[in-house]
Amino acid sequence: AKAAVLAKRWLQDRNTVDGSMVATVLESAARHGNRELFELFRTELARSQDRRDRRNLFRALGSFRDLTLTQAALGLLLSAELDIRESMQIAWRLSADPLRAQLAYQFMKQNFDALVERLPRDAAARFPAWGEQLCDDASRNDMEAFFRDRIAKYTGGPRNLAQALEKISLCSAFKNRQHDSLAEFLRQQKH
Repeated sequence: AKAAVLAKRWLQDRNTVDGSMVATVLESAARHGNRELFELFRTELARSQDRRDRRNLFRALGSFRDLTLTQAALGLLLSAELDIRESMQIAWRLSADPLRAQLAYQFMKQNFDALVERLPRDAAARFPAWGEQLCDDASRNDMEAFFRDRIAKYTGGPRNLAQALEKISLCSAFKNRQHDSLAEFLRQQKH
């Protein structure tokens, strides 16, 4: 609640929040924010020319937890009104969050060609990073199948895919290895 108050103040006067805290304030406000706050951030993007402010606003738009707002934020990546090189901050923020990485990854899969068309050459080489937070074998297999015939034409793409697949494999193996002992620990805590 305090972050939302501070975020709204910052939108009116940039001097109300210390510069080193702006990103934290905006992203914290967004995590629990509603449509009104989302629209305030979006409107401010149209007005602001400051690159740091715009980056913070894009990252905040990628921090909303409400599913409808998350989908609206992802939709901004396809907006001709915004420079996708800036709006990609939304995707990177979402894909870094293990709770919402699947949404970002599915959006990228569904809109792969449209995103590639809007981005500079070879930018799609980084797309496997959208799935790095996924943590199960099924997601790993899906990602490998999706990128198999797409990623080779982008400089660095195959290496980025291999690294992303390795991260998913390691996470999945760790999760599978720890599952039984965690379940047992939690059972003991009930008693």
